[in-house]
Amino acid sequence: MTFDGENVWVANWNDSTVTKIRPSDGEILGTFPVGALPDDLTSDGTNIWVLNEGPCTVTELRTSDGMLEGTFPVPNNGTDLHGIIFDGTNIVLGDTNRDRVAKLSAVDGTLLDSRRVGDTPWGIASDGVDIWVTNIVSNNVARIRHGPDVRFYPVGRGPRGVVFDGTSVWVANDMDATVTKLTPGP
Repeated sequence: MTFDGENVWVANWNDSTVTKIRPSDGEILGTFPVGALPDDLTSDGTNIWVLNEGPCTVTELRTSDGMLEGTFPVPNNGTDLHGIIFDGTNIVLGDTNRDRVAKLSAVDGTLLDSRRVGDTPWGIASDGVDIWVTNIVSNNVARIRHGPDVRFYPVGRGPRGVVFDGTSVWVANDMDATVTKLTPGP
């Protein structure tokens, strides 16, 4: 799910659509087709970006009317993409099969960068400066700074979810049912 500043958007994995919902009364404002197996969503304020696990694509829809703006291929070795965010400039997504994150232009979907971040990246968050990526198999979180710098922080077993609350980064560790709190610093 994601929030575009006005409405809530939900990925419907089984029927390859996303649904736009008005939060004040729960009314469905539209359901829109996307690539097969939509796994995750993010908003850049103007568009909704949908990570489609099946065909390894990202679909861009206008928030105003759900109109298709484009579908962009994500080069990878399979069909295992997880986690997508808008970092304030670009779209960042997890390529689990290749243990990488990919950065796409929010203007035209062009692949800008791809870098290794650990074993089985899953959840992605931004603190406004850095990108934080959970790595399920290596039981850590990668912190990606601008440039080539990637740092790793140990967390619990099987980290999946990650969120930034304005001060700290919170990580949900699936395998040991714990939560880890990280405080960004220099």
